[in-house]
Amino acid sequence: MVLKIAWRNFTKNLRISFVVILGLAISLSLVTGAFSLSDSINAWKWERIRKNFGKVDAVAEPKNPSFFLFSFTASKIEDSEIEKLKEQVKKVLPVLETTARLNDALDVLVIATNPDELSDFVEEKIRLEPGEAIVGEAIANALNLKLGNKITLLFPSGKKVFTVKMIGESGFLNFKGETASMPGSVFIHVSDSPSRNFPSKCYLHYGLPLEKHAEVSLSTGLRVRNIKYDFLKSPVNRSLTYVTLAFSGISIFVGFLVFYMFCEDVIRDRNFTLVTLRKIGIQKRKEWGLLLLEGFMYSLISASIGTTLGVFVGKFLLNRFQTVVETLSSTFLSIDKVSFHLSLRTIFLSLGLGIIFPMILFSLKAREVTSKPPVYRELEEKTSLSSKSFILMLSVGMFLFFFSNFRLLSLALISLALVVKFKNAFLLLGFGTLNLLLGILTKITLESESAFLLSALNKGLTIFLGITLLTFSIVLFSRKILEHLVSNGNLPLLIGFSYVQRFPKKGITIALTFAFLIFSVTIFDILSASADLFVEKKIKSGLFGYNFLVLENPFKSFLGNVSIPVHEELKDPSMAYLYLFKTNFGEKTIAFVDEQFLKGSNLKLSAGTAKSLRSPNAVLVGDEISETVIKGTLKSLLPLGGRKEETFKIVGKYNKNDYLVPVDMISLSKNKPNSVKPIMVLLGKVIKDNSLEIKKFYLSKFSYPFFLDEELAKLYSGIEGLVDVIKFIFFFGFLSAISGLILFVLKSYLSRVRIMGTLRAVGMKASQLMMSFLIEHLSFLIGGIIVGTISGSLMGVSVAETMSENLGTFIVSVPIDSILLFLLIILTIAVSVMTIPIYLISKLSPLEAMKEGSDVG
Repeated sequence: MVLKIAWRNFTKNLRISFVVILGLAISLSLVTGAFSLSDSINAWKWERIRKNFGKVDAVAEPKNPSFFLFSFTASKIEDSEIEKLKEQVKKVLPVLETTARLNDALDVLVIATNPDELSDFVEEKIRLEPGEAIVGEAIANALNLKLGNKITLLFPSGKKVFTVKMIGESGFLNFKGETASMPGSVFIHVSDSPSRNFPSKCYLHYGLPLEKHAEVSLSTGLRVRNIKYDFLKSPVNRSLTYVTLAFSGISIFVGFLVFYMFCEDVIRDRNFTLVTLRKIGIQKRKEWGLLLLEGFMYSLISASIGTTLGVFVGKFLLNRFQTVVETLSSTFLSIDKVSFHLSLRTIFLSLGLGIIFPMILFSLKAREVTSKPPVYRELEEKTSLSSKSFILMLSVGMFLFFFSNFRLLSLALISLALVVKFKNAFLLLGFGTLNLLLGILTKITLESESAFLLSALNKGLTIFLGITLLTFSIVLFSRKILEHLVSNGNLPLLIGFSYVQRFPKKGITIALTFAFLIFSVTIFDILSASADLFVEKKIKSGLFGYNFLVLENPFKSFLGNVSIPVHEELKDPSMAYLYLFKTNFGEKTIAFVDEQFLKGSNLKLSAGTAKSLRSPNAVLVGDEISETVIKGTLKSLLPLGGRKEETFKIVGKYNKNDYLVPVDMISLSKNKPNSVKPIMVLLGKVIKDNSLEIKKFYLSKFSYPFFLDEELAKLYSGIEGLVDVIKFIFFFGFLSAISGLILFVLKSYLSRVRIMGTLRAVGMKASQLMMSFLIEHLSFLIGGIIVGTISGSLMGVSVAETMSENLGTFIVSVPIDSILLFLLIILTIAVSVMTIPIYLISKLSPLEAMKEGSDVG
């Protein structure tokens, strides 16, 4: 009988069941989608280990400094060290590793080794003669290389031509670096190595399960790194999951909130039936079981649909994130495509979350009802606060007040407790004004990530609460006006606002749900629009007015004095030399530039400042420094590049944040020390049509050219991709909120069919009923729109102003058109949702309504 009744209750109102199932399923789909990202990346890592690592478990190398992808010493590893390693691990492969540019297209790892030792290490018969090369499959596919093809490797010392002898399909022969993010590797005979300091590195194979690699401790004078274990355990997949969940948090919360509202509706609707069953003798535990069984039906279907929908969400998110990564790829960065993967753990987690949480809600609500005597009662929703909850909120608020970082949160809790307990218009007005003023006056700090998050959360909370309390205070103050309208016989207002007062909890929940979503989206829109202007301005201004940059190969700079040739199509060329300058004001980046820079750049200097800069050891600073002389240690950015004590005279200032690369100090190249090796940079201006040709020219010189318009466009495209992902997540939040609104509207209609029939029978017009219905539901929605838009605008502008103060050219932009369009869409959808019950009301027959109403609930 219990199962039969539960099934009857479930199927009785399928429209309501569908709405609540959809709301919860949307939230669960975001959870499933977020965790599927972690599953996909984890599966990708295992695939990379198979395809790109093979037998390589660790690397042993001298404790020498390196810069980015370049090792600046080719120190030979002694034979005694190699023998010591062979005694402790299963396999050792001595190599000499360097980087080279392959066919003027890709920067690759070049691994010189003995063919016999390589054969033993990879357990595969390999024949490799001088002049021959083994090319990894990743490189072969990228450049369409076949067996017998000639390839050119450009080393810092010159070019060498090789014949492709073999293509490494998987394992170590298809090695893509320690993070599997390089284009690939080329293996050559040790006699073809550009250096004679063989070996400079050893690859190791432990022959142990991967989870035991971290426990391995070798007795050696070399630095040993467990590259396979570190690659697998890197937190990138968990980080991406947590970031996605953080942005999805609002949407997930809204979905569960909708289900909570539904639970309360179910208990209210079942109250009459449960009381009747108790009176005819059914036991409490069977009543409880009846509610739990009905709840399990909702939960199981919601969880199943949510998990299935999460597969499509996860695929979309993975595709968008991968698009962002692909736009940032370059000649020395190449990440293989990540295929979608969903683990059983994620499936069970999503199903469990979708079942357990709703069942807990149903269990608590069922216990609340079955623990009371079998008496018919109207379960109204009230916003009253119990004495225990009131005292608890005050106590927690007062406790938090003693912590400086949580005083705004303390004020918010105390304010909320007092206004909910006493519901006084003047209290709402006073605490609303206080919270709003403190929120506006609170500064967002960028000292650290934690400080930024804490200050932003405090500010956002107080602004949101302040606007909310002020809005509700206006509603209370306007009650007399409404009473006057009602007294004049305005029946729609009378009925609409009577229901608002009868069920305030649900209405306020709907209002605050939309308010919070609109608050978040408005902030995001303002920051997105401001960032668009910022990037657009950076693209136009380039790097001090230049749009082309050539970074000299650090290895070549380290080996000796070199110069970067100037291509004939490169206009206004200027050389710059970069160093670090350690001072009492912190470590600064200093650029020594030539005279052409003063003519060709957009650095704004007065004639007097430009003249002063030409004096010995004169310098411009990009920060506010009160001193006229600055002393410190000038250091090379290259390992072992040298250092020197220097003193400079400050002759002018500029705002470093106005430029693409915030260089802290600028001086003329005649002041640079010859004893300290610089990072060399060539700046120039090119037109787009010539950029590809000029890039190829510098790639052939083993330098690193960047057409800044193109690189910034990639960055801009990447940002746009992330923006699309976040908008997609917010869209799901609004789907959940809309499902909550649908639930609210349909329940309102279905629970009042009989009352509406009675009102029609005594002479009330259908148009008046429709107007009262609209007044009731739109009042909550409009309240949410007001709170969300105003608080979101204030918070968004505040965050953008903070960014502007720290980034110089970051322009605050409020996209009014976008915000208004967004609000119009919300209102349109909301009104469309309400047209269904309004249409039903217009067709309502008094007699049929009174008959139908007897079966509702």
